[in-house]
Order: sequence, then C-alpha cells, then structure tokens
Amino acid sequence: MSDKYAYSIDEEYYHAEYDTANAAAAEGFLCYEYADVVWVGRIVRTNVKSFVYADSILEMIAESVCEHHGDYSGGWFNDMVTPSEKHKELQTIIAEWIEKNYPIEFFSVVDVAAFTRERHEEEK
Repeated sequence: MSDKYAYSIDEEYYHAEYDTANAAAAEGFLCYEYADVVWVGRIVRTNVKSFVYADSILEMIAESVCEHHGDYSGGWFNDMVTPSEKHKELQTIIAEWIEKNYPIEFFSVVDVAAFTRERHEEEK
C-alpha cells in the first residue's frame, strides 16, 4: 500500500496521486466546482504477477501440442503441466517482461472517505 491518495467524484474513477488526503480533496473540489462531495482513498498499486498464471500458459501450450501432433508428441507435455519451481520462474519472467514493456498505470483505492465541501472549507 502506498502513502499516496486519489480523489473521485463518482466513487468509481479515481484521479491522480497526492501526498495527503486533504490535498486530493482540495484538487477534487478545485477541478469540480459543482461537487458537494469528493471521495478520497489511499492508492494500492497492482502487481503484474497477480495476473500472470504460468500454469494456464503451459496448459494452453500442452493442448496445442496435443492438437497438432497427437500421439506423436509422445507425452512431451505431461511434465509441463505439473506445477513446479519452473512455473514460478516462467511466471517471474513473463511478469517482468510485461512490467518492462507495458507498465501498469491503474490502481485500486482503499480506506475511502467522503469529504464534503463544507468540511473542507472549514479545515482550510
């Protein structure tokens, strides 16, 4: 979890990164003059590894080999689909490649709190 904050006016799409919750709320009210409430949450960065499943990739390869070569593949893929340390290694390689070439620019938010314009004005 980071020490950065983002704001939203609809509780779905969160904007930017701010050092404090109050700074995020201030920007929200500045950008959306009509808003009476902005929601502010702590940013949680996503890790690519949580989306990479080496088991699924290897299973797909094994199925493709079987479809294309049938019995002639001689069970070459049997060991491939059994989870092992090699799977973790492949998962790491793929995740690092994705992070390098397609960095994640999205995030989740937790500890969301509503900031009213009235409360924000009082705390200035």
